[in-house]
Amino acid sequence: MVEPSAAGKPAGRLSTAGGRATLGLLCMSFLVDVIGATSIFGASPAIAQALHLSAAGLQWIVVAATVPAGAILLVGGWLADLLGPRRMFLTGLALLLATSLASGLAPGAAVLIAARAGQGTAGALLMPAALSLILETFNGQAEQRTALAAWSAIGGIGATAGLLLGGAVTAGLGWRWVFLINVPVTAAMLAASPLVLAEPTGRDSSRRADVAGTASFSIGIALVIYAISQVPALGWASWRTFGPGLAAIAVVAAFIRIEARSASPIVPSWLARSPTIVAGNATMVVAGMFVDGALFIFTLFTQRVWGYSALHFGAVAAVMTTTSVAASWIAQRAIARLGTRPVTAAGLVLLCLTGATLAMTTYSGGGTAMLIVSMMLFGIGMGWAFVAGSVAALHGVSEEHSGVAAAVQNISFTIGSALGVAILSAVAATTTSYVSSRATTAPVAALTAGYRAAFIAAAVIAMIGLATTAAITRTMRAGHSFRAP
Repeated sequence: MVEPSAAGKPAGRLSTAGGRATLGLLCMSFLVDVIGATSIFGASPAIAQALHLSAAGLQWIVVAATVPAGAILLVGGWLADLLGPRRMFLTGLALLLATSLASGLAPGAAVLIAARAGQGTAGALLMPAALSLILETFNGQAEQRTALAAWSAIGGIGATAGLLLGGAVTAGLGWRWVFLINVPVTAAMLAASPLVLAEPTGRDSSRRADVAGTASFSIGIALVIYAISQVPALGWASWRTFGPGLAAIAVVAAFIRIEARSASPIVPSWLARSPTIVAGNATMVVAGMFVDGALFIFTLFTQRVWGYSALHFGAVAAVMTTTSVAASWIAQRAIARLGTRPVTAAGLVLLCLTGATLAMTTYSGGGTAMLIVSMMLFGIGMGWAFVAGSVAALHGVSEEHSGVAAAVQNISFTIGSALGVAILSAVAATTTSYVSSRATTAPVAALTAGYRAAFIAAAVIAMIGLATTAAITRTMRAGHSFRAP
C-alpha cells in the first residue's frame, strides 16, 4: 500500500477558515447520509404499525434506499467527473431535501418506498461528489490524510447517532420526524454550499459516456445488493436470493467484457492495476462487513438478551464512537510515518480481537468491564482500518477520475456492509436453530449461542481480510509496477 516517501502535492487549504468550512460542510453531508441510513432501524417497528406493513413490506422500506444507493454510486462518481463535483453535490443535496420531505409526509407504503428510493439515489450522487471535492480541495498528502480522517470519524459518529436517534425521535415525535428532521438541516447546507464550495478548475470534461458499461454495472450491483438483502429473511438457498445472485454474476461478467472493449470505460483500467487501490478497496469491503455486521448483531444481542433499551445501547456504543474519532486522527499521523500497510494490518487485527472479546461478553451476563474493552477495541480498529483503507483506495487518483474512484470506494464499503449483515445474521440464525433443537436448551441460551457464533465469525472475517489484502499487495507488486496517468 501507500508508503510515506511518495512525493507530496501542493498544500491544501485546511489551515484557512474557508478550508475548514468546506471540510465541515462536506463531512456534514456524510453525517446526514449515514444517520439517515441507520436511523430507519429504530423507526421500523412504528412504521410497520402505522402503515400496516408485513415483515416483507417493511424490508422494502430499507431495501428501496440501499439498492439505488449502491447501484447508482458509480454513475454519481462519473457524473461528478464529467459535470463537476460541486454541481453534483448541490444536485444530491436538493434531491435529498425533496425526498426527505416526501418520506416524512408519505400517506402510505407505496409513496414511502418511492421516496426512500429517491433518498438512496440522492446519497449515490452526494457521496462521490463530496469525496471528490475533498480530494481536489485538500490536495497535499498531509492535508488529504487529515481531511479523510475527519470524514472517517464522522462515519462512526453518524452510525451510532443514527441508531440512537432513530428510536429516541420515534418515541418522542413519531416516525415521520426521522425523515423530516433532515429537511431544515439539508436546507441550511444547500443554502451554504454556493458560498462555501468552489468548483475545482482545470478539469477535463471531454470523456464520452459509456452507456453500456454504466447500465450493466448499475444493474449488476443492484442485483447483488438485492440478493444479499434477502439472505437474513429467506436464506441463501431461496430462489429469491439465488436467482438474482446468478443474474448479478452474469451482468457483472458482461460489464467486465464491455469495459475491456470500451474506448472510454467508466472505470479506468489503471484503477484495477494499482495494488494500493485494489488493496484499499478490499480493506473497505472487509471493514464494511465487520463494522456493520458486528454492530447489527451487537444491537440485537444487547437488546434481546441483556434487555438494553435503545438509549442504553446508544450510551454503550458511544464508547466505540468516541474512541474511533481519536483513532482516526492517530491513524492519519501513523500513515504519514509508516504508510498504510501497517496501519491497515493493525486495524484488522484489532477488529479480530473485537470479535473475540464480543464473543466473550456473551458469557458475562451483562458485565460492563469486558463490554467497554470490546467497544474501545472496536473504535480503534474501525478508525484505523477505515482511514487506511480510504487513503489507499484514493491514492494517486487524478482530479479527472476522483469522482469514480470515490464511488468505487463507497461501493466497496456498501457491498461489504450488506454482506456482513447477511453473513453474520445467517450464522446467528443457523446456530440458534441448531442449539434450539436440543430439548434441554432454554430459548435465551440458544439465542446467546447464535450471537456468540456470529461474533466469532466476525473475527474470522477480519483475519481473512488481513490475509487477503496482504496477498493482493504482494501478488500485484510482483507482477508489475503501477504508474497512475
